[in-house]
Amino acid sequence: MFATLTTFGLLAVAACSSNDASRTDAAGGQSALEQAAGGAAGSAAGASSVPNPNNIAFLSGAIPDAQHLDVMETCPGGMRDAKRCIPDRVLARPGVCYSGYRASESPNTMRYPTEAEVKEDLGLLVRAGYSFIRLFDSSQHAQTVLKVITDNGFDIKVQLGIWIAGSKSTSDAANQIQISDGIALATQYPDIIVGISVGNETLDTWSSVLTDPADLADYITQVRAGVTQPVATDDLYPPFELGEGYQGVAAVFQAVDYLSVHIYAAIDASFGSWDYQELGFPAGPARAQATMSDALTYTKSSLQAVRQALVQQNVDIPIVLGEAGWKSRVTDPTKVAEPAFSHEVNQQMFVNNLEAWVYGAGRDANSPAGAFYFEAFDEPWKTTDDGWGMFDTSRNAKYVMWSQFPELTPPNAMPYTSANAIYYQSP
Repeated sequence: MFATLTTFGLLAVAACSSNDASRTDAAGGQSALEQAAGGAAGSAAGASSVPNPNNIAFLSGAIPDAQHLDVMETCPGGMRDAKRCIPDRVLARPGVCYSGYRASESPNTMRYPTEAEVKEDLGLLVRAGYSFIRLFDSSQHAQTVLKVITDNGFDIKVQLGIWIAGSKSTSDAANQIQISDGIALATQYPDIIVGISVGNETLDTWSSVLTDPADLADYITQVRAGVTQPVATDDLYPPFELGEGYQGVAAVFQAVDYLSVHIYAAIDASFGSWDYQELGFPAGPARAQATMSDALTYTKSSLQAVRQALVQQNVDIPIVLGEAGWKSRVTDPTKVAEPAFSHEVNQQMFVNNLEAWVYGAGRDANSPAGAFYFEAFDEPWKTTDDGWGMFDTSRNAKYVMWSQFPELTPPNAMPYTSANAIYYQSP
């Protein structure tokens, strides 16, 4: 999600959840994570063994690249139709956005997570089944993350970010610093960094780092010439639809190897983009289920609109879901829909639905090539844009992670079940 800050004298971003307390479906079936991991059991290296009553797939030792048994590799030699590509066996890894800023830390104050804190975070993510992370810039935080992965032998792949602070006329000097740092990291860590995203939400008309599409395309081309990895850009879906005011974004399509698209049903609901109230369903669990089901339907249709725009431009490149998430609590009172569905149980439902569509039984022809759930941990510095994490700032597990991390479940936590999901109630 978009958040601006000042660091290194430039704008940057650090974005980019036998009970129901698990990433399993309501019927108690196998979770998408469990399917993807092929039923692996045990605990990650260095992680303590904990009870696993729901048979969630803990990871044992190194994570195999192929998370699906049926992965068909369409990226031989790292190329596909003259474009660079991330191997399918990597895209099949469950992905998550990682930004590790804790209560006392903020990129605004240049107080970054320590190596010990990052090591703790990555250990939690690997144990939870996430071995593909998205970083949002090439700052000190990204440098620490890559060092910790290397020093501790974590089997984690990375999509690195290069922060673009605006168009060339106003921000080229700052952008060149990030580009130089990003290229250096991509060169230093070629086995870890599998993709690079140049710019985060720079194309939306409301963006505080609004960048001319032609300039962004030039930056992408510059980065691509300096690295061997495939290069993308991350943005919300409207610019990628090439609608009114966004026709120039077609130039970006030509420059990238793949697109990384952000879709937030939870935010867009406040603007009437879909019917989150679901008044056609009786108040209670049925309405909550309808809300969360339609949130995924909205996510699917938005991604399909981007795909159609690519087809119209005769561009055949993969689409990755760069950000999609759900708040566990209300943090922005200006968003009228938030009180209707911002809850830990609703978050769990969204995670289950999303992972089934991307990795599991719900995968279809419109599923993205891969996805980064937004996000791993809460970040207090983001104020009203906080609450998306699957762990809170103190690294307590939220409901979506309770069965994987019973020892991190808050001691006074309510005994949630799916019946505790919230929904819109008429005034």
